[in-house]
Amino acid sequence: MQSKRDVARRNVEALEAWIAGHDAARDWAEYVRAGRVSRTEIARECGFARSVLLQNPVVKATLEALEARLRLDGVLPDDENAAGDQPPPEGPQAADRRRMQ
Repeated sequence: MQSKRDVARRNVEALEAWIAGHDAARDWAEYVRAGRVSRTEIARECGFARSVLLQNPVVKATLEALEARLRLDGVLPDDENAAGDQPPPEGPQAADRRRMQ
């Protein structure tokens, strides 16, 4: 059985490898959604839950550093102009959930 610490470390390693791969491919623009890197794509391609991006402090800090670097590189908009300050547009599932309540 793997400890939580082992799983957390493996998630950090997966994110770091993912970042290195996309740095080499220089395809960051394909991952930009609403002024930030798509959390859904990161989680899917790294093989972990989206919640890891918020709950694992090392993963969270690594993602924040990546986005800061991508802002400096002009891939992401700077904070004042970031579309990510706005909530993402709602999809049809959100409307369906509201109707069911």
